[in-house]
Amino acid sequence: MFNEENRSAVALSYLTGVGPIRARKLLAHAGSFAEAIRLDKDDLKELGIPQSAIIQIEEGSALRAADEELRFLETHNVRMMDCLDEDYPKRLLDCGDGPTVIYYRGKASVNPQRTVGIVGTRKVTSQGISFCEELVDQLRDYNVTVMSGLAYGVDITAHNACLRAKVPTIGVLAHGLGEIYPTAHRETAKAMQSNGGLLTEYPSGLRSRKEFFPQRNRIIASMSDALIVIESGKRGGSMITANLAIGYHKPVFAVPGRLKDPMSEGCNELIKTHRGHLLQSVEDIGYILGWKPKDRGQATGRTKLLFETLDADEQRLVDFLQSVDDVDVDTLSHQLALPTGSLAATLLELEFKGVLRSLPGKRYTLA
Repeated sequence: MFNEENRSAVALSYLTGVGPIRARKLLAHAGSFAEAIRLDKDDLKELGIPQSAIIQIEEGSALRAADEELRFLETHNVRMMDCLDEDYPKRLLDCGDGPTVIYYRGKASVNPQRTVGIVGTRKVTSQGISFCEELVDQLRDYNVTVMSGLAYGVDITAHNACLRAKVPTIGVLAHGLGEIYPTAHRETAKAMQSNGGLLTEYPSGLRSRKEFFPQRNRIIASMSDALIVIESGKRGGSMITANLAIGYHKPVFAVPGRLKDPMSEGCNELIKTHRGHLLQSVEDIGYILGWKPKDRGQATGRTKLLFETLDADEQRLVDFLQSVDDVDVDTLSHQLALPTGSLAATLLELEFKGVLRSLPGKRYTLA
């Protein structure tokens, strides 16, 4: 089932002090995981690999750990995907610090047409639960896979709502697949493997640690086409995830709340500082992203481009907008070197054609 390249990839992930960025540097130099593990000490030192990791390679402890892990994977029907695997999540490849190796158990695709991340406080209110359940029920018509972290509060509410609505849902774990944390969510986790899956970057024997949760959050952020924050204080895991998503240029949606409600402070702050779109219903997500219900996850506005005849300036503008979520008029004028009058006429024409739409603050996005 597993080959030498798989074995070496897992061994590389065990090396102390060799995170995703160093691993990619090592991989770029060697050309393959197997060759990376075979590099001599001098090459490893020159590439900045710590002495502790070099010892793990020389003594063979990393490979022995990999062998043990591969036995677990075979026994428990767990898939292993490295960053060179064609099945590796494409969205994680766009994340500069994406995991070298991921482990996955489930039936849902890790490369679905559309994904939405749902996060929030562990101390979710009854109002937050109701909103989350209603939102998931509405998302059923948008052909999405919902990502979350299997934690208490908003996370588990989202996963359970997905199971009821038959919406695929993937839980991203802050530990290996040898355990489920919290243990109270074991039954949900088991059910999710038929309707979605469980994904982690950690080997089976690693139990959850405090520092693993922010690491887990970057995977949720990078694998989500849009991130939704249901309820959150000003600090905490959901705000970390939101800021990561913003850093990955993913649209963030926040549910507004009462001004002095501590569980709404984070969401209100995201909206107030224009880092999050106000979310009142699923239609808000569809409006910003150009999604329509029952369109089976196909691109909407972008598909229209295939049937439109665009002039040179229109095509340049569309090409630029395909590389960003949305952009303001001043940036467009600077990037495309178009006079303000000419740019305004081009934007208006594209709006008439249904290719793009205007957003508040003189910003534009593809329809």
